[in-house]
Amino acid sequence: MIEEQEKPWIVVSDIHLGGSECNFIDFREFVSWVDALGTARIEGCEYEIHKPGTVVLLGDALELWDPRDDDRTNTINETLIALSELSGKNYKIVYVAGNHDEDVGEISRLCQKNGANICSGNLDLKVVERQYPETAEVAYEGTFKNIPIVNRMLDRKHLQLDGVTIGPHKYVFMHGHQFDKGQFFHRASRVLGIRFDPIDYFQDLANVSLTKEVGLRFNKTSMIFMGLLAAFVLVLSQFKNATIYSIGGFSLLVASSFFTLTVIPKVVASSNTVIWPKIKNRLHLAAKGLTPQQIAEERYNKEKGKFLNTDVIVFGHTHIPDAYYSKDIQKLFINTGCWVCDKDCPEDQRNTFLYIDDVGPHLLKWDKGGVKCLKHAKDSQCRLYT
Repeated sequence: MIEEQEKPWIVVSDIHLGGSECNFIDFREFVSWVDALGTARIEGCEYEIHKPGTVVLLGDALELWDPRDDDRTNTINETLIALSELSGKNYKIVYVAGNHDEDVGEISRLCQKNGANICSGNLDLKVVERQYPETAEVAYEGTFKNIPIVNRMLDRKHLQLDGVTIGPHKYVFMHGHQFDKGQFFHRASRVLGIRFDPIDYFQDLANVSLTKEVGLRFNKTSMIFMGLLAAFVLVLSQFKNATIYSIGGFSLLVASSFFTLTVIPKVVASSNTVIWPKIKNRLHLAAKGLTPQQIAEERYNKEKGKFLNTDVIVFGHTHIPDAYYSKDIQKLFINTGCWVCDKDCPEDQRNTFLYIDDVGPHLLKWDKGGVKCLKHAKDSQCRLYT
């Protein structure tokens, strides 16, 4: 059982730092606002919020699948700038990895395996690969310093999962890609015993320094390479029957290998992030765009849910900030929304976060230093439990 928490929690998801649609400037200002927060009044209802003790980054905080210009440097830069405000502060940070930033969990496991410390100072960081809290079955027993690293959440043995108690309710936090149908990559990973994520693999290759410099960029280096490749083709046309041991055969091997290692990863990485979402949408696999009510009624697995000892399920992924209480399931489903320019999410519902205190959960919108109420635990006009 997790101890009852005294200080408030703030939960944000789907920031997609480094992505082409990320509201980076807004999020950076929001982080600064949270860091300086003393007391703020919610616009639209008589209620005050206070500085949090815990900040939950509920998945897809980083855009590692589809960074802007297929360059993860954009993700690194925006992450360092936006989150540096939290460094060294007396916050507890829980990072729940999503489908677009699963590398964070993988890096954490490697750090623990090699005895490396990924941060220092007063930062209290917990990295979780699927949901928080985690079951005892898959939690690493060892920790190093103040950073416990948790393995992928699996429910093969259906162990009881107790939610974290905040005020009168228990909460479970998950990114929400668990509600996608199919779960091809996750199932393949379980069968193979290793992480299987082709999109991420090619994005890794596309971000090798040489590939970034040459692949699909019209700069001096790529123009020289294309010129050399054209020259090779002309030369090789004279050696149609050449073996690999000949000059022509060896030249063909070098040219084709260089092309494979530079241009192809960029092509595949760019195509994957366009084609795969369309496939999921066509087959109605993705949960993106679904409301909490649709998630509860169409995607929630009641059989597995029996092992969740929680009142509230908090998730992101679908980019739709809303809340729905299912009388059938007897759980409150809350989506924390997003910080991106997404056509599925109306502009007046972007830049949202969940504030949790000893009264209950409050779904709020940050608006340039002001806080507007979307759903509130107590207010009768926008109450959560309807």
